[in-house]
This record gives sequence, structure tokens and C-alpha cells, in this order.
Amino acid sequence: MGKKQKNFLCCFQCNIRVFISAVQVERCRPTLKDNQLALIGSFKSKLAENCDFGFNMEFPEDKKLTMEYVYELATRLLFHSIDWVRFTHSFKTLNQSDQVVLLRNCWTDIFLLSFVQCAKICPLEATLSLMKQNIEKVGSELDKTDVVQVEHINKVKDLLLTLERLELTATEFALLKFICLFNPDASGLTGVQEVEQMQEMAQSELQEFVRESHSSNQSRFARILLRLPAIKTISSMKVEEIFFSPLIGEVRIDHILPAILNNNGSNQQ
Repeated sequence: MGKKQKNFLCCFQCNIRVFISAVQVERCRPTLKDNQLALIGSFKSKLAENCDFGFNMEFPEDKKLTMEYVYELATRLLFHSIDWVRFTHSFKTLNQSDQVVLLRNCWTDIFLLSFVQCAKICPLEATLSLMKQNIEKVGSELDKTDVVQVEHINKVKDLLLTLERLELTATEFALLKFICLFNPDASGLTGVQEVEQMQEMAQSELQEFVRESHSSNQSRFARILLRLPAIKTISSMKVEEIFFSPLIGEVRIDHILPAILNNNGSNQQ
């Protein structure tokens, strides 16, 4: 592992230690009706012991959103998202090489879903608008690279705001992440049949949960699944460039995922 990769992983480890010691875990989900809350409490997935995604981060004391805060949030959120995945019992049943293959194939999707899920901590529209302004204020005239990056931010912004409007519950977020994670078409996968069964189970559980929790909205399940192709259009390189480039430079997150998976310094779910 190169020096930049080690520095990035070290920064990740420091961030998660601070996160664990300084932050009290809260649940990031929209306000629900009593019957929906009761259903979530009774719903048991066969893929994970707990579908909740506990993440919180204190907003700057001066209530001012800054790029430093956004980059720190993105770093902690990525690490927490990977931690959430690696401690689910279904993921732990897979061999390590398949775990790496699956995460490399979908870490971007899971990060973006997690970013939407925690929009209460860092408002989506304000955050992405700030990132766009940060590029535009560098100079009165943008070069070709800047123009492309602004276009990428606009694309990510449109996607995330569309997802936010669905007002997904913690359970829906979890099962949608599992559908992205357990992709039997991921290149290099050895346990294809096992992973395919897990993805089918995630789809079945999501359909069952949506049918029970939103019985009056029969199109909700289809609307949720239709967001997946749009998520897949956002490449990992674009996400790295927008959310992580000041920290990792040219280091690819794909290259350090095995080290993150082997990291024993984070807290188990």
C-alpha cells in the first residue's frame, strides 16, 4: 500500500475513533405514522439483524456550512457505510474475496444512498449547491475540467433530491442497499448463486415491506426500484472527485477497500 493510501486509511481510522467517542448514535429516518413505526419495529430481515443505520455528526457551532465540514462528513459517512455492510450477518457469510468484489462494485451506490439517508444532518440541496459554488468562485471563467465537475455535481444533486422526495424509511434504505450490494453480475465473483439468492431475498423483503407499510400506494415499490439505474449512472470516479479528491488526491477508494475491510479499529454494529 502506498503512502497516500496509508494516510487516507489512517485518516479514516482517526475519524471513526472520534466519531465513536464523541457522537451519540441517532436514527436517520423521516417522521413516520404510528402504524409505520410499529411495522418497522416488527419487521425482521433475513439479511441483517438490524436495518437501522445509526449515524450522526454535529453541525458546525456557528451553523455555517463549510467545505471542510462536507469533506469530513463524507469521509465519516463512507467509513460508517462500509462498517454497516461488513457487520451484517449475510455479508459475513461470504468469503473475503467476494466481499471485496461486491464492495468495489457498489460502494458508490451505498455511499450515495447513505448521503440521502442522513440529509437531516447535512441538507442535500444546500450542500451540493455549496460544492458547486466552491468551484465557480475560483475564477470568473471556468476551464473545461471545472465545467465538467459542475455538470457532475448537478447530476448528483438531481438524483439525490429525487431519492429524498421518496421519503424512504430506514428499512427501505437498508434493503435498497442490499439490492445494490448483492449483485451476482459483479465481475470476479465466485459465489454467484449465493449472492443472487441474497439479492432476490432483498427484493422480496422490500416488496413485502412496502406492501405492508404503504398499502395505499401500490406504485411505491416500482418507483423505488426505478431509482437504481439512475444511481448506477454515477461513476465511482465522479463521486471520488466531488466528495473526496481534496483528501485522497489520485488514490482510488477501490484500492484501499481490502484494508478498510480488514480494519479492526471500528466499532461493531
